Amino acid sequence: MPADGWQCDMPIIKEWKIKEGAPNNFLEQFPEFSRLVMQILWGRGARDQKSIDEFFNPDWEADVHDPFLLKDMDKAVERILRALDKKEKIAVWGDYDADGVCGAAVLFSFFRDIGVNVDVYIPDRFAEGYGISARGVDELAKNGINLVITVDCGITDNEGVDRINGHKMEVVITDHHEPSENLPAAYAVVDHKRKDDTYPFKGFCGTGTAFKLVQALMKSRDFGLSVGWEKWILDLVAIATVFDRVPLLGENRTLVHYGLLVLAQTKRLGIQAMFKEARFLPEFDKEKMITNINSETIGFLIAPRLNAMGRLKHATNSFQLLVTQDEKEAIDLADDMEKTNKKRQELTKDILKEAMDVATSQNDDPIIFLGSPKWHAGLIGIVAGHLVEKYHKPAFIFFQGEEKCQGSARSIEGFNLVEALEESRDLLTSGGGHKMSAGFSMYPKNIENLHQSLLNYARKHLTAESASWRIKIETYADAELLGQEINWELMDDIEKLEPTGENNPKPLFLIKDLEVIEARKVGNGGGHLKFKFRKFCESGVKYFSGIGFKMGNGHVPPGENELQSGDKIDVLCNLQVNDFNGMRSIELGVKDIRPA
Repeated sequence: MPADGWQCDMPIIKEWKIKEGAPNNFLEQFPEFSRLVMQILWGRGARDQKSIDEFFNPDWEADVHDPFLLKDMDKAVERILRALDKKEKIAVWGDYDADGVCGAAVLFSFFRDIGVNVDVYIPDRFAEGYGISARGVDELAKNGINLVITVDCGITDNEGVDRINGHKMEVVITDHHEPSENLPAAYAVVDHKRKDDTYPFKGFCGTGTAFKLVQALMKSRDFGLSVGWEKWILDLVAIATVFDRVPLLGENRTLVHYGLLVLAQTKRLGIQAMFKEARFLPEFDKEKMITNINSETIGFLIAPRLNAMGRLKHATNSFQLLVTQDEKEAIDLADDMEKTNKKRQELTKDILKEAMDVATSQNDDPIIFLGSPKWHAGLIGIVAGHLVEKYHKPAFIFFQGEEKCQGSARSIEGFNLVEALEESRDLLTSGGGHKMSAGFSMYPKNIENLHQSLLNYARKHLTAESASWRIKIETYADAELLGQEINWELMDDIEKLEPTGENNPKPLFLIKDLEVIEARKVGNGGGHLKFKFRKFCESGVKYFSGIGFKMGNGHVPPGENELQSGDKIDVLCNLQVNDFNGMRSIELGVKDIRPA
C-alpha cells in the first residue's frame, strides 16, 4: 500500500501484549533459575543448553572465538608484522564517535605498550565528515605514513582507499558496517559483514573488530606483554559495544561481561577523572566478581560525554582522555568534557524544539526531512532519534551549510537507511551506516531532489504493516507481575540478566491496577514525572515509588490532562534499585501508562 495520505495527527493506538509463554519442558530443564528469568530468556530466543550457558556463564575460552576465523585477518596480521619488522610508519584512522575513538585507543594502547609509535588520525566531523577524507589521506602521506589501519570505517570508502593507494601507502580496513557491492581495493578488509566471511558471530562494533585484530597479533608473535594483557583493554570494548547498540548476546556478551569488571578497576586516568566529574564511585567485589557498573552506566554516563567532544569540538580530545598517562591532563580533559556535555544538552533541547515545530508541515509525508543552517551539525543525529521516537517515521535531519549539507538519519522497521541512501547515491557526496542509523552529506543544490528520492523510496518500500506501525504501537512485556512478586529475590534474578542492551533489553513488566497517590513533575522544566503508587495485593497493601523520564509533558493516559490522586492505572515498567542516601528501595522505571 502506498504511503501517501499518512496523517501524523492520527490517533496513536497503543496495544500492550505479553510475550509468548515458555513451555513447561523448557522451564523444567533449568530448575536452578527462576521461572520468570527463564520465561524472559525464552522470549529472547534462548532455546538450548548451549545458549543458556553462554548467557549466564560467559566463558573466555569457550565463547571468544579464534580471530583468524575472520576473513582477511591473516593478511592484515601479515602486513602489520611486516610493517613492524621494517620499521614502517603506521597510522590508525579512527572515527569521531565513541566507537571509533575507543577502537583507535585500543590499537594505540597495543602499539604503545609494545614500544611502537603510531600516528592516530581522527577526522573533523564538520570539515571532513565520516570516513576516509581526501584531506586526511594527504596529511598522512605528507607525514610519510606507509600503512594505514582503519577502525569503524572504510568498508564503503572505495575512493578514499584509492587515494591512499595513489600515495603509495597501503591500508588495512577493520570495520563492522555493511559493505557495498564492491569492496575497496585495500590490502586486507576485515569486516564480519562481508558476504564471504564465515565468522561464527556477526554482531561486533568497530572497537570489537579492532580488539580481534589485537588478539590475532598477540597470537602471532610474542611481544613481551604480560599474559592476559588484552583483557585490560576490554574496558574500551565494553564502552563501545554498549554505545553502538550492537547485540549484547553471544561473543559481545562475554566481551562486555569482562569489560565491565575491567572498567570498575580501570587503569585509565582519564576514565577515573571522568567518574570523579560525574560523581560516580565505581565498586568492584573481587570475591564475588561483581561491580556496580552496568550498561546504563555506559549509556548515560560515559558514552554521552565521550561523544560530546566529537559533536561540539573535536573527538581527538576524547581519544586523548582515554590514552593519557598524565594525571593533570586527565583532570583537565575530564573537566572540559563535563562542561561540553552540558552545553550539548542545552543546544540539543533548542534544536529539537525548533525541529518539532517544523515537522508538523510534513504531516502527510512518510518521512521527516528537515535542515537548517542554524542547527549544529554535531547534534542532528540526537535530534533525528527523538523525532523518530515521537512521530514513528524515518527522520533525515541535516545542517545546511553554504557549500555542503551534513546529515544524520534514524529509521523504523521496514525502512532500510543503507538501501535508501544507496538508491540516492548520485545525489550524495557520501552516505552509509546501518539500516536503522546512518549519515549522509550532499550539496545544497540537491536538497529537493534528495527529498523527493527518499519519498519515492518510502512509498515503494514501506508496506501496509509499516504504515499501521506508525499509528498502532505494539509493546510486548516480558511478563505481568503481581504486587507481592516485587521483592529483592526478584531483583537478584533480574541482576542475572545484566549486561542488558540491544537484543537483551532490561526486562519490561506489566503491573495492573496501581492506585496513584502522587504524580508530580520534576527535573529541568518539569520534563519527568515522579510517582507514588499503592497496590492492593493478597499479602496486603504495598507501596512503590516510580520515575517516568520524559513523561512530564503530555505523556498521560488518553483523555487525561493530569493524573490525580486516586486514579487507577496500569503501568509498563522496568524494575530498578534506588540507592539514595544509603537507603535502598525498589523503584518502578515507568515507560508507559494507561487507565486501569
